[in-house]
Amino acid sequence: MQLNLKKELHLKQNRDSFTMPMACYHLTKEEKRKVLQFMTSIKFPDGFASNVSRYIKGEEFQLSGMKSHDFYVFIQRILTIAIRGCLTKEVRQVLFELSEFFKKLCSKTSFLDVLQEEERNIALILCKLELIFPPSFFDIMIHLMVHLPYE
Repeated sequence: MQLNLKKELHLKQNRDSFTMPMACYHLTKEEKRKVLQFMTSIKFPDGFASNVSRYIKGEEFQLSGMKSHDFYVFIQRILTIAIRGCLTKEVRQVLFELSEFFKKLCSKTSFLDVLQEEERNIALILCKLELIFPPSFFDIMIHLMVHLPYE
């Protein structure tokens, strides 16, 4: 039974073999290299964030071991700049919206009407993420974003 979901990811037949197209959120090696090169070049004022380049694993093109504050700096400030020119417009847009959500949520002064608006917006942002990323991306930590504005 075919549900015709995500037709752009269906296997393509080439004579005797099948190939799987890359997903819209996939970065090529060159794009990964550019993003990580940008991240290694970033300098922050003292006390703002730690050296992000130390979380990059050599030629593996992976980020790991970030502390929570560094992760929030990455989500709020670095990610939106680092992915310019990469990914599709839809993927970039939803990541920008996620970044704005965390910027407003973590600002020094919060207003009740802004938090209520963000509580509504995060549901839409998560729906957009569900349209892009596979179900394995979504765990309990992603769901907790729904409750953050209320808390």
